[in-house]
Amino acid sequence: MKNCKRILRDIFYIIIMLAACISLNAQALNENALSIKEQSEIKGLPTYNNLKTFAEKDWKGDHEMMIFTINKQADALYEFVEIINSGSCDINIMAVSLDDWKDKNGICDYVMIIYQYKKQLKAKGNY
Repeated sequence: MKNCKRILRDIFYIIIMLAACISLNAQALNENALSIKEQSEIKGLPTYNNLKTFAEKDWKGDHEMMIFTINKQADALYEFVEIINSGSCDINIMAVSLDDWKDKNGICDYVMIIYQYKKQLKAKGNY
């Protein structure tokens, strides 16, 4: 009987620990966002703060959505840089995309810049 109580107690603790681990699955900055944050701090660049400002426009106070937005923007910024450095970037399409998705303060929506660039590039080859 004593062993049975110990087993039940151990199972109970395991369930509690699993529940605690699941609830701790909070959103965190991804690798690209952390890299941008670190490089911005080291080099004194506004890049990370611009991503944060962009996220705050729609999600101020909703920390999980702010992190989600920063992560998406950081991934898109990395893709933006890859496209620019690829040597096959259509600079005219990229310039229009950048201009369309940059606000008056120079804060960019990199997700939409990449989306528009890809759509326009694809359309360009279809006529």
